[in-house]
Amino acid sequence: MKTNNSDTKDIFGGIAAVGSRRETSGKGNEQRKTADWLPLDQAENSVRIELPSYSEERLQGELDSMRENFRPFFRSLAPAPDWVRPRQLLGTWDYRLIGDTCPPFQDLQEGKGEWQRVTLPHYGGPVGKAFAIYRTTLRADSALVGCARQHLVFRGADYHARVYLDGRCLGEHEGFFAPFRFDVTGLLHPGREHTLLVELRNDEVGEKIYAATGPGWDDPQLGWHHCPPGMGLWQDVFIEGLGEPHVADLSLRTLSLEGEVEILMALKADSKELPPMQARVEIFGENFECLPSAVPTDPLTPSPVTGLNEYRLRFRIPEVKLWDLSTPWLYRIRATLARPDGSIIDHRDLVAGVRMISLETESEPKGRFLLNGREIRLRGANTMGFEQQDVMRGEIDQLRDDLLLAKVCGMNFLRFTQRPVQSEIYAMCDRIGLLAQVDFPLFGVLKRSKFEEALRQVGEMVRFVRAHPSLALITYINEPYEPLPQYPPERFVTRAELEMFFRAADEVARLHLPDVVIKAADGDYDPPGPGLMDEHCYTLWYVGHLVDAGALHAGEWPDEKPGWNVACGEFGAEGLDYVDLMRRRYPAEWLQPDAKGRWSPDQIIRAQSGKYHGYFFDTPSSLEEWVEESQAHQARATRWMTEAFRRNPRMVSFAIHLFIDAWPSGWMKAIMDCERKPKPAFFAYQHALAPTFVSLRTDRFTAHADETLEIEAWICRDDAVSSRPAAAIRYSFSVEGETVAGGSVPADCPPCSSRLVGLIGWKVPAVKDRTRVEVRLEALDESGTSLHANSLDLEIFPQIPPPAGCPDVLGQTEDRATRLVRGIFGGKKPDAKTAVLVCDDPAALEGAREQTLQQVEAGARLILLDWPVGSHSPAPGVSFTIEKCAMGERNFVSVRTDHPLVKGFRGRDFFNWYSADSGHIAPLLATCVTGVGGRDIITTPQAHWDRVKVEPAAAVREFSLGKGSVVVCQLRLDDRLMNPAASEFAQRLLNISSPTPV
Repeated sequence: MKTNNSDTKDIFGGIAAVGSRRETSGKGNEQRKTADWLPLDQAENSVRIELPSYSEERLQGELDSMRENFRPFFRSLAPAPDWVRPRQLLGTWDYRLIGDTCPPFQDLQEGKGEWQRVTLPHYGGPVGKAFAIYRTTLRADSALVGCARQHLVFRGADYHARVYLDGRCLGEHEGFFAPFRFDVTGLLHPGREHTLLVELRNDEVGEKIYAATGPGWDDPQLGWHHCPPGMGLWQDVFIEGLGEPHVADLSLRTLSLEGEVEILMALKADSKELPPMQARVEIFGENFECLPSAVPTDPLTPSPVTGLNEYRLRFRIPEVKLWDLSTPWLYRIRATLARPDGSIIDHRDLVAGVRMISLETESEPKGRFLLNGREIRLRGANTMGFEQQDVMRGEIDQLRDDLLLAKVCGMNFLRFTQRPVQSEIYAMCDRIGLLAQVDFPLFGVLKRSKFEEALRQVGEMVRFVRAHPSLALITYINEPYEPLPQYPPERFVTRAELEMFFRAADEVARLHLPDVVIKAADGDYDPPGPGLMDEHCYTLWYVGHLVDAGALHAGEWPDEKPGWNVACGEFGAEGLDYVDLMRRRYPAEWLQPDAKGRWSPDQIIRAQSGKYHGYFFDTPSSLEEWVEESQAHQARATRWMTEAFRRNPRMVSFAIHLFIDAWPSGWMKAIMDCERKPKPAFFAYQHALAPTFVSLRTDRFTAHADETLEIEAWICRDDAVSSRPAAAIRYSFSVEGETVAGGSVPADCPPCSSRLVGLIGWKVPAVKDRTRVEVRLEALDESGTSLHANSLDLEIFPQIPPPAGCPDVLGQTEDRATRLVRGIFGGKKPDAKTAVLVCDDPAALEGAREQTLQQVEAGARLILLDWPVGSHSPAPGVSFTIEKCAMGERNFVSVRTDHPLVKGFRGRDFFNWYSADSGHIAPLLATCVTGVGGRDIITTPQAHWDRVKVEPAAAVREFSLGKGSVVVCQLRLDDRLMNPAASEFAQRLLNISSPTPV
């Protein structure tokens, strides 16, 4: 069955519509005010700057090299323990979904009815309210029965589990990410077959504390897409033998960089009669050779009583090796309980690192991340399922390579988005020196009835991850919304109450890990919140989202917490999967063209390219064209936004959405597909994440001959360990591949900062035709070795003389129409012979209606410029409506209409125009022409907004009237005339003669 994706609800587009554009400070980048002009030798033609190259082959070589670099850190050199707890894995189960009527419990206990045989981990649908039963039989191993205690352990059950052994209810657990266990001591008997039954219930999001980030499952209709909230025993279940008492938990906290650590050892005693015992804690080198030389600074005298007993023991590690991003040194902590004769009661090991991570809030701007006392900027990506699937499939080498690919790309952290993931993933981050952001699974809202349960689960989350040195920070909620009708206060907490939750969660988190770094909200749509502000920005996908792309490019960002640094936890755009992957793995009906041979991604479930592409590029027709255009836009968006973030000195953390896709078409904002083939956006991101990075910035990508272009030269540098200092920059200009000018100056940049080195002023040479120009910039170290190089593509146009006759402006006021005419004709007076009239005021037209319409009917062109929102009928047979552009103002309009006035223009000529009023690139269309009748000259392609299909509308539309015509032009032209496409289109519009092709 063919799927019409345009009819499905796009909840993420709806959320983006809620989190619309915010006010910015309007200051842009302050460094421009004091920037110097850099020398440029127009005769220089010897500068040759080589750009870095990127390819799949090079990427594979970089991955191989990264494996070798980190191979030593995968060693385990600590001595083996004297005793290891025995485990019996319960891997095979019978499974069945329960419908409206549940069979008698005894029938389920005996295995009657139809069951499906499954192997753990097991995860799938349905989403929403559902009830499933898992059943297995077991005979306990003799080694287990011989232990003092036996526990039944679940590493993860999604979502609400109730567990029975031989019909006896052991207990229940709510949540999906935290391990839980039941004491089954005395219930297992040698040689006897036991029946284990698990009732598992799923629920709607809201009742279920869950966000949109599950591992998904192999089902193209539902399981692939955007992490649906499924259910299952998605991690191991086993029986474990323990001592009495036993070590229930073990964790390490760094107190100083000189080797002072605190080890938390939790002992659990279930019996009132405890044997005499001794406790011993040892610290070994894990991936380096080191004898246990740490000594406790506090006496170790545990005397547990029934229940859980937590002991905090201080040690000093001499000649400590710190865990860092490039040298992830690890220690093995071993806690042993022994009888007086030396025989082992219980034992537990922990692999941990000594490191300190903090968020500095004393100096301004507040909110600097410090790793081991050194400032660090977090550069990373969101993850939503691929890493979880690696673990579920047992592909640990693939997990290693996937996380190393993040480091190859230049990332230093991953946001495990909106959910804690399996412990194997954090352990892998520990081994390769990759930081982790751990998110609590709330999205948008917190249901009032789940306030206390959420706090309990926050405690589970922190205890679950606190021992990992890769833990960088935790967060509580993704994209909290402003109050909305669909989230009434009788069901969901208000913002004030949500901040009560933040404060309570802080207390819970710091009880278990006192120095944990907390960023309360990721992508706050109802700011400001406590601590570091994080906002999501999809301005180049959900058009203008948060901040317009031109303002972002100029250095703007919402300033809702003055005095603080800022963060962007999500940004990106969709790029479709490769054609080859689609043809091999997509359902055939998704790829069928229509009767005219055209194909649309609307046929792919939950794909967004069909909906949102029209804000940025023309509608392709074939599958191949769609893939090429969408991936090209994704790469452009990635470069545009990442470079803007690197130039912003206050941007201390950002994460692209998304890294690797978990499934085909799972979430095509991913920059690498599910088969680990990089899209062009991956390389764009890798390029922009160079530790020492240079950037060329301008608001003018096109110019006329004889103008002088202003181009900014930037150096950006991350932390001092990963980046090398620059000593100089050099730059060059090439016209059609031939270098025509260049220069160089000394330049440097401190770590964790960005610096505008200066402005390059380049006079555009005279040209006869449209001509390509490439600007290159390179940073050099003291020895002259290249650290990074970047480029900027420009296009220059020949000057075109304005039309001979100056048109008349109705009203003659200082309005857009007057500005437009003056911009083209200067101070020239209107020519009585011209057949063009311009009016941007309906009242002015009404005052000269009869005479004006006579001129038009006789052959004149009446241009209605930027008319107000509403319905208008300026002439008989000429009726139209002006509406605001759906979802926001546009930076792109389409000239694919075959109208003579746009003949010769190219597809991206009407995109990213500079605005003299704004001082940077600004939207060129705020309102559009709708209604029936007329002929479109320039259009807005089909798009979607807030789950509603938006039909194509016109930016410029022409109506015939007698021998003449009425042109409704909503396109901003008056302050855009320095853009050659705008200038030439305006001249054509103001000239009744036939247009000259571009």
